[in-house]
Amino acid sequence: MFNKYLFIFFLLSFTVVKGQSIFMGSNASEKMTIKGNSYLYYDGLTLTPSSDFHLSNTKLSRLGATSNTISSSISRSYYFDNATSNFSGSLKITYQESELNGESESDLGLVLFTGSAWNNQTTTTSDTTSNFITSIVNNKALKEITLLQKGRVNEYLNQEDIILLRGEANVSEDIFGPAKPLVKTEALIKIPKTKYNPPGILAFGSRDLDMFYPGQGTELLRFLGKSYHKCMIQWLKQ
Repeated sequence: MFNKYLFIFFLLSFTVVKGQSIFMGSNASEKMTIKGNSYLYYDGLTLTPSSDFHLSNTKLSRLGATSNTISSSISRSYYFDNATSNFSGSLKITYQESELNGESESDLGLVLFTGSAWNNQTTTTSDTTSNFITSIVNNKALKEITLLQKGRVNEYLNQEDIILLRGEANVSEDIFGPAKPLVKTEALIKIPKTKYNPPGILAFGSRDLDMFYPGQGTELLRFLGKSYHKCMIQWLKQ
């Protein structure tokens, strides 16, 4: 009985915790439930699920920099040490202007790391006066959340190599659009920025689980990427 009431007290008091972490135990009876259309607030992060959302066996912490590799972001992220179950609803991050870290405030968007890739989320509210961004999330696991300037190619290709091959990939809807559910493996080729074009990605997706995989030879893809880029520049010069 004591443990039960102790846990309930924790649920009622954590919304005012600052600069600490929230722990959810591995025991199924210790799960935290956020009722649909209610919210959980933790140190600048607000989670509002559209239906009942359960948290267990994870720790939520606010960090001063992202834990998972990304090209750049504001100096604030929210990190779950174990990815959550799939979440649908809205996420809101309130930030300080001193945390912008060179990002353009008017172009900020919320990005979510699901455990395998960073994904842009659709912005519903952007308030540069009150300093917050609200985005809608549809059926995504939560591993890490931050804000960055929208249109960043490097959030997908966060490495120096210009080729990324992934099998059994959780591909990005920003890249493949409505075809996302059909894509099981992907090859992404970085198109570098020049005075004629912004940075971009040449993307190939396949339903075949054996089409693309890490360690596969990339010579032809590199040649294709360079040829495509040269043709594109010639067309842009006209």
